[in-house]
Amino acid sequence: MKKTKIKKTNILLIKNFIMFSILIIILFQISSMVAKSILEDYVIHNAGQYFAGGIAKTDYKKIDITKIEKIGGFLYILNDKLQVVYSKGTNAPKRESLTPEDISLLVNGEYEGKQGKLYASMASFQGDDGRTYVCLACIPADKVQITSTILNVSDVGSQFVGIMLFTVVLFLGGYWATVVLLARQINVKVTKPIYVITEALGRVREGEYNTRLELEADNEFIYIRDAFNYMIQELEYLKEENLKEAENRTRLLSDIGHDIKTPITVIQGYLTAILNGDIKEGAKREEYLKACFNNTMHLTELMQMLLDYTKFDRADYKLDIKRVEITELVRKIIIDYYQIMEEKALSIEINIPEEDIFAEVDEKEMRRAIVNLLNNAITHNEPGTEINVTILRNEYLSLVIADSGYPIPEILKQHIFEPFVCGEASRSDSSHNGLGLSIVNRIISMHHGNIRIEDNWRDYTKAFIIELL
Repeated sequence: MKKTKIKKTNILLIKNFIMFSILIIILFQISSMVAKSILEDYVIHNAGQYFAGGIAKTDYKKIDITKIEKIGGFLYILNDKLQVVYSKGTNAPKRESLTPEDISLLVNGEYEGKQGKLYASMASFQGDDGRTYVCLACIPADKVQITSTILNVSDVGSQFVGIMLFTVVLFLGGYWATVVLLARQINVKVTKPIYVITEALGRVREGEYNTRLELEADNEFIYIRDAFNYMIQELEYLKEENLKEAENRTRLLSDIGHDIKTPITVIQGYLTAILNGDIKEGAKREEYLKACFNNTMHLTELMQMLLDYTKFDRADYKLDIKRVEITELVRKIIIDYYQIMEEKALSIEINIPEEDIFAEVDEKEMRRAIVNLLNNAITHNEPGTEINVTILRNEYLSLVIADSGYPIPEILKQHIFEPFVCGEASRSDSSHNGLGLSIVNRIISMHHGNIRIEDNWRDYTKAFIIELL
């Protein structure tokens, strides 16, 4: 599976902010350049009206020198012989012609006139008659430094306002487009995932534990998605477990009622017969009293088994874990039950290593688990059955209690470790309450171990195998 590269949201926001800032700077620069270009064109166009190259035209009599006159200047039109064929301006001296020296002084701003030194810009052009003429735009030399900025104030004002309005509109348009792009990216990367997560949480709140978060992302939302889906999976599992637990409790109460009712009914019937005088003194009366006693013992045993079973559900119950020598513990249990096995004509095969094998267990509870398994093999098998007790030490510490008796039906095997589950023959026997294997399962689970059934283990019909770490 390809590993997704996770991008941090804070890095994403920082990158977006940097990109946004760069775009704003670029927009500002573009807007400034456009405004500057427009303004320069305007300035050059207007400043050109002070120079010969900007005002010369074929019909020289129509040349507009209004702005030149405002600063004390005038106009000369010369033919190819440097004769003045046309002059314009109130300050224009009356001259028939100009010499090359005059023109040189004018161009260099050194010509002395009545108003002081003059400067002239010169441009050659062709007139309407096809002849070549020279346009001399003469202005006071002290005005030359500022002619490029001497513009009509009202014209400049209106033009500047127009340029600025255009610049502002251009900038705001670009700014808005940038904001929209940034908002769209944030919506895709942040807002949309939050909406999807909120919607999924709402479905879970309504009890839809099969909800899964389908979210495509490349930032921290991947962690949220995976954590959410794992949490929902756990909740779904817990819900199923709670339903099973509720069903087990219902069945447990029903089975308890059944198992308690049977001996109580027997006791009640026998005692009623005795109290009514139906049973006289003698062997029959003693038999009834003995039956009552046996059933009370069975009730006591059942109550004790129930206490043992339910104590594991208490939050304050803890195992007393110690380092226990397992082989010695198993040998002692076998010795305790050896006579019972002989009385029932059962044989036993023991495969226990000579060396000591230690395990961290609660000795009392582990003894109860082993006793229940051994007692189960003794109780549920016919005479002549062989029982095998084996201890193996490999990856796990394995304790095997196998027998060559009847196989366990497949349908029963699936629920064998649940409370009050036993075969039909066992159910009809009041001495079998169906809690033994369930208690074994509880004890082994609390030791973080495992218990399982294996058919045809070696040469035996079935085997209960305890595995401890």
